Amino acid sequence: MVVEKEGTIIPKAPYDFVKTLTFLRKFPPSKEEQARNTYTKAIMIDHQVILFELFSKGDIEKPQLIYRLYSDTDMTNERIAEAIKRISFFLSLYDDLNPFYRLSKTDPTFYPICKKLYGYHQVKFLTAFENACWAILSQRTPVHLARSIKNELASAFGKSIKRKNCTHIAFPEPQHVLNAQEDEVLKVVRSERKVNYILSAAKRFAEVPNTFLMEEDYETVHQWLKEINGIGDWSASFIMLRGIGRMERLPIGEKMLKKEIHSLYGKTADVSKISDFYGGHVGYWAHYLRAATLFEI
Repeated sequence: MVVEKEGTIIPKAPYDFVKTLTFLRKFPPSKEEQARNTYTKAIMIDHQVILFELFSKGDIEKPQLIYRLYSDTDMTNERIAEAIKRISFFLSLYDDLNPFYRLSKTDPTFYPICKKLYGYHQVKFLTAFENACWAILSQRTPVHLARSIKNELASAFGKSIKRKNCTHIAFPEPQHVLNAQEDEVLKVVRSERKVNYILSAAKRFAEVPNTFLMEEDYETVHQWLKEINGIGDWSASFIMLRGIGRMERLPIGEKMLKKEIHSLYGKTADVSKISDFYGGHVGYWAHYLRAATLFEI
């Protein structure tokens, strides 16, 4: 018997759900996921699989998201609240973009990008652990192959739920990977080196609460991530931005970001000066620069 709950989330305006769906369709780790007029995804909360469906009601300036939650077992009020919290985090629904937009209006080089992406809130990975796994799996590996292995990892060690004859798989929590035999992980990952990295990430993430990732100072968390086998400066910065939502620093050493900056501002542009201008919003500035091509028609 499927248990169903429904409710409404009010994102911080401006918010454009269409742009969320566009990003999800085109971002390599998620591009094979369903993302038409609604978005459906399975998540795991304390070993319980909950499926959520989202669709928009309202408009960019007065947004509303209708959510429907489904599970094969009863959902406690605490788990419903946690599911809503996870959805809101995943889609950055409560990010206030207005200060960032006000800054962009005084940057005529960048402002056209802001106008094009107006109302787009950063789409993150559902969990920092999933982001870390993607950072590891995509190292020196073609994107399509990394995505395939990530999906296999979810199928092998995550849990699933069925709805309307479709099976939805929730990415495993760290402990589920740790509970598996190492040779089982190797069959999926097909690299002893990356198995070591994945297990190191699972062990580390199983040891800390989300409050550590979200509330500790940036350098402490960044250094903690670098202590995971296979996670260097670039991967740690990537996870800080896209897995934890820490927007106050510029990602380190991302070649494509530097390329986008120099393409937009010129090869002699002072990256430090431009990024300093955006202050605590520099993560959004960097993300908009990188995401802009995904919104090209």
